[in-house]
Amino acid sequence: MQTSKPTKPARPPAAARAPKRREQNDIIRDREANWWNLKSRKKVVTLFQSLVKTPDRHRRRAPALIAGPNEGKTRLVRFLRDEFKVERVNGSLVVKIVYVNMADVDNVAQLMEELLRALGDVDPTAGNAKQRYGRFRELARMAQLAVIFLDEFHDSVDATGKGKPFLRAIKKMMNDEDAKFVVIPMGIPELAGILRRDKQLATRFSTVTGRLPRLKDLGEVKTIMQDLVGPGHPEVEDECVLYAAAQTKGVLGHLLDLVESALVIGNDRLTLKNLKEARNELRDVLDDLDES
Repeated sequence: MQTSKPTKPARPPAAARAPKRREQNDIIRDREANWWNLKSRKKVVTLFQSLVKTPDRHRRRAPALIAGPNEGKTRLVRFLRDEFKVERVNGSLVVKIVYVNMADVDNVAQLMEELLRALGDVDPTAGNAKQRYGRFRELARMAQLAVIFLDEFHDSVDATGKGKPFLRAIKKMMNDEDAKFVVIPMGIPELAGILRRDKQLATRFSTVTGRLPRLKDLGEVKTIMQDLVGPGHPEVEDECVLYAAAQTKGVLGHLLDLVESALVIGNDRLTLKNLKEARNELRDVLDDLDES
């Protein structure tokens, strides 16, 4: 009697297979690659997109980008820079957005060097202050520069020996009648008070329209957590969403940190137990988090 060989069971379709477990570096990479077009932040995002496209309309009064630590200011700028990439058009460099962290520059000369370097200047240190500013103006025109984001603005204008020279240099750029770009201060909520104390800055910058709100909608929190967990994984439990939202008080960066840590602890699985263990690791940050 002839017997047939046993057949191997059919391999389940890709969607039914267990997802490959990610290592910590993979989890971090996936986290950093994500941008969430959240309804609660759409108004602010649209405002800054419009500012990049039509800077002339905002030169007389522009929004300051204000949010608490880890609430998404730098992530928003990174999203905008990804949307408006540096490119070459007909052989010319086009740089719509320049970002400078003011904590990294000690004086006005270094600030100008950073701006020149971002615009492709071959020797940002060459020449005196007047010559460097002249090159900057010309390069900004050729590169179609639209926005200069100055992060940690609150720190630079209050720092001893930095404040007045920096303010003079920034006001010079703001008041340059031939310039087409907009200068945008970035900082924590204390920046609003700093801008209001200077009459010229108070009239030039809105401290309301560019504020990034915290996450309040549980649906948005769940969307972010599900994206971090990745495709092929079970749906994030509501109890995990409620716990993560309560512990992070709607601060985007803290939510990302908490979920990332929980995934690492749980070997790429997200459970309430793992979230609680991760929360204990982050207690030095989360314990003193305010409700605002």
